[in-house]
Amino acid sequence: MTVLCAVDCIEYGSSRGFQLGDASCFVVKSHEGDIRVYANSCPHLGVELDWVADQFLDSEGSLIQCATHGALFLIDSGQ
Repeated sequence: MTVLCAVDCIEYGSSRGFQLGDASCFVVKSHEGDIRVYANSCPHLGVELDWVADQFLDSEGSLIQCATHGALFLIDSGQ
């Protein structure tokens, strides 16, 4: 198990990026408090999802958004 940060370091409805060796990932904490960790890679284009550090969500903080082409993904499943 790898510890990325304390749960309290991420606010509800926000995200935070991390580098694990060569892998880039991000953590999302939903408005309900659920925690999810995803690879920082758009499945369509293979690019990182964020243009600005730690900004992986749409303006409402309810969906993951690719900054390159605007694709939206569900926080709970990544679909």
